[in-house]
Amino acid sequence: MDSTLLDIIKIGSGFLGGGLAGAILNNIIANKKSRIQPIGKRVKISNVFTPNDLVYPHLTKITFSDTTSESYHFDNLTIAQVEIINSGNKDFDTFEFGLTLKKDTSIINIDVKGTDRHHIITNDPAIDFNNPSKIIDFKLTPFNRKDKYDITLFLTCNNNMIGELKFSSKLPVKFVDPDSIKKTIIEILKESKT
Repeated sequence: MDSTLLDIIKIGSGFLGGGLAGAILNNIIANKKSRIQPIGKRVKISNVFTPNDLVYPHLTKITFSDTTSESYHFDNLTIAQVEIINSGNKDFDTFEFGLTLKKDTSIINIDVKGTDRHHIITNDPAIDFNNPSKIIDFKLTPFNRKDKYDITLFLTCNNNMIGELKFSSKLPVKFVDPDSIKKTIIEILKESKT
């Protein structure tokens, strides 16, 4: 073979190999950026007040009063503390998601907190003792990587069984337990050391 032809083959294979490696690397990065983003969710349910058989046949209720001296009576009260964390690699200018409760459970009041004055959380519909709801939508502005928002829901239920809070979003996200993500990473690291 001619030495010129060998030089052309060497140079050509270098360009081809480098281009191929670059294309593969580009596809890996593009797939990682466009993957379904994990959104961490933690839910802690605390029964505050539930009637029991000790006071039967007397009726027990929990009562709330507002600033107008109007009273609201409920047979039971449960508090659900919800924490939402952006566990993905994408920042959202606005992140919208919703919660749906089972048919006999209602949200009777709500308290929301962002980390500071620049992290705003809004909900729709407006919920209070006069306007309970089984569904609620939230808007988090902004929702950057590692951002965390806290939501406290005051719930009541006809049969004292709150059930599961169903999370949903129209965005390509997956709601996951943030502790399971940490456990998986730690397990992978331990396996790689052995």
